[in-house]
Amino acid sequence: MPSMFDQELQDLQGRIWVDVREAKECQAQGVSIQAGNLPLAYEDAVQLVRRLNKALRSVQRVHIRRRLETVRNSICFCFGPEFEAAHRYEDAAQ
Repeated sequence: MPSMFDQELQDLQGRIWVDVREAKECQAQGVSIQAGNLPLAYEDAVQLVRRLNKALRSVQRVHIRRRLETVRNSICFCFGPEFEAAHRYEDAAQ
């Protein structure tokens, strides 16, 4: 059974700004995201971070990696340190 804190975390909503160039690079890597002021629910943010982490494993060019990391970091910072600790590097450990 989830704790009270986990239930509150699941209910969080946030907004991030995604630049047009970052959105294009994400879409080129198979991560569908729109440019502009993007509202995110907690579960959507988790899925996006997982897809970005997966895409980052296959990207070699530094400027593309930086754009993908910028989007991932924006999502992580939007939802706070608990989200970041739980999801930012989860795929790197596998």
